[in-house]
Amino acid sequence: MTPKELKKIAKTMRSLGVLHYKCGDVELNLGPTEPKPVKPTPAPVTEKPITPEEEKEIVHKLEQLTSIMKLDDTSLLDRLFPDTQPSDEVS
Repeated sequence: MTPKELKKIAKTMRSLGVLHYKCGDVELNLGPTEPKPVKPTPAPVTEKPITPEEEKEIVHKLEQLTSIMKLDDTSLLDRLFPDTQPSDEVS
């Protein structure tokens, strides 16, 4: 095989998407011809300032969470997993 024929085969293989070929004593590594384009980094996200209404809501949720965490184990379980099944107790 002449170098001209080898170049033609390599060009055809590259156009078909073959990047590596190994057979017997011949090995062709046809890596990508063009470097991959570098993606631009996105602009950093700017945070909007918290409004007084949102701050009150956050404080309220924190207070609720704090009060829930102060409950004893039984009360906490009852609060997290309320019993929704009807009671079978007879008076």
